[in-house]
Amino acid sequence: MSICEDSWNGWTPADNDRSPTVVAGSDDIKHFHGIGVRIPRGYDYFNETNNKNSGYVTQLKVSHSLNGIDYKEFGIVETGLNHTTFDYFKIIYLYNTYHSSVNVYGRSIKVQPIKWVGDKPSMIMEVIYFPIKLTQSGTVRSLAPIFWTPAANGVVREFKQKVSFESSFLVPPKVAISLNTLSNSKESSTIVSLSVQNVTRFDFIAVFSSWGDSVIWDIIGTYVATIDEQLYYPEELPTTNW
Repeated sequence: MSICEDSWNGWTPADNDRSPTVVAGSDDIKHFHGIGVRIPRGYDYFNETNNKNSGYVTQLKVSHSLNGIDYKEFGIVETGLNHTTFDYFKIIYLYNTYHSSVNVYGRSIKVQPIKWVGDKPSMIMEVIYFPIKLTQSGTVRSLAPIFWTPAANGVVREFKQKVSFESSFLVPPKVAISLNTLSNSKESSTIVSLSVQNVTRFDFIAVFSSWGDSVIWDIIGTYVATIDEQLYYPEELPTTNW
């Protein structure tokens, strides 16, 4: 769930220099384990000397409140951003078993940049609750040609392959795969059915199946892995590194 759909809104300047402080809160998030910070559209990481909006934040001060008025400082968080960063969405894990109870209903969060590179950032940050539905995608490609023995129509041949995620999830996600194959007879794209087994935080077993006498010499496909809010709770979150 996003605090505001338009990332140019939903922020409050911290001072006359327009260093933004973001205050966000919601009563409809019951499992509130962290936040994300989104850099606004058009943010230029590669032109920090010429673009006043291209300074990037390296440290954020995070505070939290149960009533939205009295804030308690949570700590300083390293953003991991730099001028070569392509990923404009940074998840900050605020809560785990050492810092909060399960019941964080109605909590408000205040985020303020305190250290940056380049000009003092006038950028607008959007605060996003975590967990929201997180999606991760990647490419599946066979390491070697895969051949099915020709068989009569209606006979299914299967091939199992372990596929690793590009980066691990907190908990096992749901996985769906869209798969294209190249046939050595037609050299055209075709669809084969696929199921997923033994999904973990790091990899899964993909089961490719083909009908009849098709012979497939290469597999190129994509996967989409999704985690829903209901799947995890604070005791399953990893210890933060800061």
